[in-house]
Amino acid sequence: MLSRRQTLTMLGLGTVSTGLMLGAGGLWLDYRRRWETPALAQTLFALLPDPDGAAALGALWLARHPELVASPRALPDHLAARLAGHGWVAAGDGLAAMVVAIVRDEFRRGQVEDVQGWRLSEFQAALCGLAYHMTSLPRMG
Repeated sequence: MLSRRQTLTMLGLGTVSTGLMLGAGGLWLDYRRRWETPALAQTLFALLPDPDGAAALGALWLARHPELVASPRALPDHLAARLAGHGWVAAGDGLAAMVVAIVRDEFRRGQVEDVQGWRLSEFQAALCGLAYHMTSLPRMG
């Protein structure tokens, strides 16, 4: 289990926590079979210095956001839409800087979520959800 100090640096953007696995069910198992990893998801996942720690928190966050597990593309599309809303056009060198800017902006505007006592920007929480997908779902292809 990570210490709180370790989790503070996990995303390199703010705070994170540890958590529990998302519950299974018929819809979830079907979701796992149909998961596809878009290039953007892979690029965002690569930005995480501690994917396993982020994944633990992401499981808790996804349990509160069933709309993002209803379809294999829901979470990647959600992240892409959030990036596009901040002017992102295509993955590249500026993606990490844009993620940092989004997180800062969300904290300034109070767009935060509490997960096990840790306050995360909404985008950070979604990145943790992505980490859960990327570390726990079977590789396709």
